[in-house]
Amino acid sequence: MDEKQFNPEKADKLLSAEREQWLPVEEVLKNLAIEKHEHLADFGAGNGYFAVPMAKKTSGKVYAADIELTMLNMLRQRAEEENLQNISYLESDLNRVNLPDSSIDKGLASFVLHEVSDLKAVLKELTRVIKQDGKLLIIDWAKEETESGPPLDHRISSEDMENAISELGIEYQTCNMPKGSYGYLLSL
Repeated sequence: MDEKQFNPEKADKLLSAEREQWLPVEEVLKNLAIEKHEHLADFGAGNGYFAVPMAKKTSGKVYAADIELTMLNMLRQRAEEENLQNISYLESDLNRVNLPDSSIDKGLASFVLHEVSDLKAVLKELTRVIKQDGKLLIIDWAKEETESGPPLDHRISSEDMENAISELGIEYQTCNMPKGSYGYLLSL
């Protein structure tokens, strides 16, 4: 496992009450304004903190992409317990997502981009699969000391994130996120 990659042995933290209090799912998903028929993607879906609620908001497909099969299996189990059948599981890193161009209405990359080696290339790849007039919500750790999260040297400053987005010619707006993190809503 890459030193930047999330350790599946800590997966229970991703579904904790403390995380829900710090990062309320419904508040975050409001940024995407999900409509009932849309096809969605959760890039770095893990065990489904966002993918499961996203699947409840649409009759379309939710593509859950994660490099860790263990995490996808946890997500699959949660989806089965919730009787959700509109989630597709993609074992994939974010350098090459196995989805066709312009196939997703809206996507989410939550606390995963700090793990990639080439931010600009990954942003280009994620936006490749999103339809024109689609949206991509990026949430990640601010480059500041916090009680939890990755080491400071693994984090991406908001300035570096904004520069990477701007270099691709993508419009964005900032979103309110909890202390220690930032959010950007990209409009394609």
